[in-house]
Amino acid sequence: MLGDRDFATHLYRTERMRAGARLSTITAEIARALGVRSRVLPMSDDRVRTFVKVKGRPAMPFQEYFVRNRARGTVERIELRGASRARALPAATAAIRRSAATILAPSNPFVSLGPVLSLKGVREALSSRRAQVAAISPIVGGKTIKGPADKMLRGLGMEVSPLGVARLYRDIAGVFVLDDTDRRYAGEIEKLGMRAVPTDTIMTTPERSARLAEVVLGALGV
Repeated sequence: MLGDRDFATHLYRTERMRAGARLSTITAEIARALGVRSRVLPMSDDRVRTFVKVKGRPAMPFQEYFVRNRARGTVERIELRGASRARALPAATAAIRRSAATILAPSNPFVSLGPVLSLKGVREALSSRRAQVAAISPIVGGKTIKGPADKMLRGLGMEVSPLGVARLYRDIAGVFVLDDTDRRYAGEIEKLGMRAVPTDTIMTTPERSARLAEVVLGALGV
């Protein structure tokens, strides 16, 4: 149930990895082929797989949970297999340490950002630059705009709100951006030692996306 371009990307990546190429090399090849001018780095050249444990079923690969099963069921556990042995890409941690700003996008904190943050050295790199790190809430009005982050928060016994997400990033982000809809959480978020910045976080057009980027960078003094 994926699009042809998604399948083509996966097939190319798998073929190159089986031939012995590093994931970072393959990622750079794909970026060049698509005309992406920004430098795109994977979190690691080592193998890490995300599994989701749903109530009443054995743990399954994330794509099976999300695509095939459409994120149905109560999430009980997230497993990041291989993360304890994997090494963060040195270029990625170096980029964090020398960047004027690091932005944690409004992605799923468990299966999108979670694997990256689980690698040794990544949280440490972010913590060392905490004042220049901003996180954007994926929860707006008690639910996600896209994806199963709200279901995962609820299933794992956490608050389904910007505050619930902010608690996950309090040690690595000095700025927390939340939607205007949820500005009532700003005070509690600031008690975590983070600067709360309410704004419009819904990126439905390039213009709204650009405005959000300006707000986030402005909050970081960039």
